[in-house]
Amino acid sequence: MITRRTFLAATGGSSLLALSGLPSCAAGPAPRRFSPNDTIRLGFIGLRGRGNDLLGSFRNVPGVRVEALCDVDSEVLGKRMAEAKQRGENPAAYGDPRRLYENDAIDAVVIATPNHLHAILGIWAMQAGKHVYLEKPVSHNVYEGRQLVAAAERYGAIVQAGTQNRSDRALVPAYADLHRGDLGTIRSLHGICYRDRQGIGKRTTPLPTPTTVDYDAWLGPALDLPIYRNQFHYDWHWMWNTGNGDVGNQGPHELDMICWALRDPGLPRRAIAIGGRFGYGDAGETPNVLACYFDFGAIPVCFEVRNLVPKQRTDYHGLDATGVVITTDQGELRAQRGGAVFVDFQGKTLKSYRGDSGASHQANFIAALREGSGASLRAPLQASHHSAALAHFANASVRIGRLGTLAEAQQEATKLPGLAEHVERIGENLAGHGIDLSKPTIGVGACLQIDPATQLVVGAEAKQAEPLLTRNYRPGYVVPKLA
Repeated sequence: MITRRTFLAATGGSSLLALSGLPSCAAGPAPRRFSPNDTIRLGFIGLRGRGNDLLGSFRNVPGVRVEALCDVDSEVLGKRMAEAKQRGENPAAYGDPRRLYENDAIDAVVIATPNHLHAILGIWAMQAGKHVYLEKPVSHNVYEGRQLVAAAERYGAIVQAGTQNRSDRALVPAYADLHRGDLGTIRSLHGICYRDRQGIGKRTTPLPTPTTVDYDAWLGPALDLPIYRNQFHYDWHWMWNTGNGDVGNQGPHELDMICWALRDPGLPRRAIAIGGRFGYGDAGETPNVLACYFDFGAIPVCFEVRNLVPKQRTDYHGLDATGVVITTDQGELRAQRGGAVFVDFQGKTLKSYRGDSGASHQANFIAALREGSGASLRAPLQASHHSAALAHFANASVRIGRLGTLAEAQQEATKLPGLAEHVERIGENLAGHGIDLSKPTIGVGACLQIDPATQLVVGAEAKQAEPLLTRNYRPGYVVPKLA
């Protein structure tokens, strides 16, 4: 193995400068290969809610050791270190991920930070010779996803994405039945993300950064902008600088289930979204109501986000939270994390599948490391890059669109199979909250023409859309161009 010392010598000196300014063609240490009985030593970056969940999941996998913990919030890091020591563990502690990457004892890293840090931390890890488990969405924008995929290929890293539905013991056989044709021929796909959420408030003065947070490391690639929301943690999801809204938060799970059903077709030829942010009057920027259409060819694909609490609870074809409805010529496969049912067109259950919410997903990553190949990964990086990209294209569409009335939005939606039903549903939801949809208040997104080969927007909307599919990076945190 190439050691940390030879790695730093090859890349030009001090660890922070070497890693933050690593040339795109730099060859760092090769990722470690394992024998069946080797202990796999993990470093965890990001230790709050989801990161702490993953810490517990990986602890249950035989042959794994918690080698290091990292969080830019010293309060969170201190709490997790105390818990680890109570368990008899003795991990190294880091406040800066770049220091963790110097540790030659770490074989792979588990990254569960805010979205805007996923790509840069994943690429740095691979350049430092680590394998990666990366939470969804794997990228903050389409450009980053392309570079992540290129990095995995260039540096020989095994990368599992945190789209754990692909390991659900209900969905695996359900999708196998679907792909064999046992459930009929797919006619359409509809995904839903119904998550009741509250506003994030709106301050008149910028929110002070918590004194326990290394704010420069927390920002990473993001711009240093004043924050006017009430809460520092988690609510970054609803700001464009750091998050992607619920279509890019919860949505990548269900969007990934759609891509899985289609046997991972790559990127769509067109994408359009209709919606906006309503009802909160807060500092948030991302849509809380959205209806999307993706053109993969003959099979219509629609996706709906609804965060506003409905005045009267309604479901979509039997699903009332998150999931997908896959309509075939024989019925509907209604699938969500933890289970699925196949029903006929009268709603009678023909087959049920009971799941476990993807409990073996982390073990699947460790098994792939032992095999020395990504061939057995259930959620390979390439697939999760594409499902994340769907969210990014939808957001770009509505951001460069125009404001219209509900009638204008419905007129646009009728041009695309299946979308009108979702626009009607979000219209009903908004009307229930007293929003006057006869005025131009709803975002009618631009129809983005996409070249799946180059992964770029082409045509009339390219000039406006492309800046939203990458970002201006802060010095020291530039995602390198590898593809």
